[in-house]
Amino acid sequence: MDNYKFGNTLCSLREAHNLTQRELAKILDVSDKAVSKWENGQAIPRMETLEKIAIALDTSVEELIAVSKSNAKRVLIVNEYGTTLHFQIDDEIVSLKIGDEKWVELDNSKESYNVTVYGDLSIKEIVDECDDEPDTIKNKLVNKGIKSLSKWADKQIAKDIIQTKCRYTLSNIQNEDKIEVKYELLSAGDKLWINKEFLFSYPKIVSGCNAVLTYAECINRADVMSSFKKYALTSELGISIPLMLIAYPFRKAYFKNVLKPKGLMKYLSKADYYADKNEKDAEKSKRRKHPILKAIGIIILVIICWFGIDIGFGILNVETDKPVLVSADYSTIQYYREEYVRIDELPKDAVPNKKMGLEFWEDARIDGYSKADQYLDENKVTEFIDKDGNIYLWLVLDYIETITDENGEYKEYDDFDEHYVYALKE
Repeated sequence: MDNYKFGNTLCSLREAHNLTQRELAKILDVSDKAVSKWENGQAIPRMETLEKIAIALDTSVEELIAVSKSNAKRVLIVNEYGTTLHFQIDDEIVSLKIGDEKWVELDNSKESYNVTVYGDLSIKEIVDECDDEPDTIKNKLVNKGIKSLSKWADKQIAKDIIQTKCRYTLSNIQNEDKIEVKYELLSAGDKLWINKEFLFSYPKIVSGCNAVLTYAECINRADVMSSFKKYALTSELGISIPLMLIAYPFRKAYFKNVLKPKGLMKYLSKADYYADKNEKDAEKSKRRKHPILKAIGIIILVIICWFGIDIGFGILNVETDKPVLVSADYSTIQYYREEYVRIDELPKDAVPNKKMGLEFWEDARIDGYSKADQYLDENKVTEFIDKDGNIYLWLVLDYIETITDENGEYKEYDDFDEHYVYALKE
């Protein structure tokens, strides 16, 4: 007698009679641990106990022995996928809660088996994909409010993640193989240019046997289509509403195609490629500079470029920036189309000709200098006027550096080492 075959038969009969292990143990006058060992294939009951089992489960000892001797092999199905996993192999459907496992018998005469797997996801499965570090924002949020947030989060998952039902062909299955169904999240990037990633979740079979994906279909199509419409209709609102209206029907058609089995298979078949690509992108991101330093670098670069452009335009437009023309020997000045000649000194009754109460200075453009030299010069010209209304010009060389004396006091015109006075030419 095959222990495992008997255990599976006993488990099926017990469940068909809606009995727990403890209830069956009480009927048989044995411990519930003994029943557990029988069902797990760790032991076989005695003949007298087999007779009691046959009576309690409406069968015969001969039937129990015959079924246990049939040509079969069994596999252990483990749910590491989500809240609930539905595992259909041939015509048998097994439903397991998260973390549960169950032995299933297979027809040993077959070389391959068609398996369909799908299930329900919750916030836990998504959080498990995050870093295990306790200081991550997402984990803090979940740890503090998972009870109140779980329903809301499950709805968001249904809207934003394309969940799939997958069909696999399993081959080369060995007796007592362990078949785990795990949760996998696939990020395919923003394929529709709407600032939203394509996220696929799918049940992945992990086993020693060969598992080949043959079919996939979306099980939350209505929810993800609703979410897509929201993003697609608002993606260009801040740029161009006409562009959004033109792009929307093309995006909708493309997204519908993605949700079809053929479109899903296209992405799921390249899951390893996307996983490798995302891992490389993450490594590149880690090697990049800290975001604050990067922002500071950008600001510094903008400032340098701004000053470079300002200096460049200043040099090119030096004629318009500096309206005063000084002759190379400083003997004459052409100032606003009037010509001035140099005189020995400024009349004592001449005072600055203030405009709107301010002493107004203008840059001096020296004839014969290059534009770059004229741009860098600090020579200044201002007007003086005497009591008779005569206008004089006062030219100071290197005005910025010599505006005050060693005591920090404002210099008069005759305190400068190099200064020239001009009077309007008659």
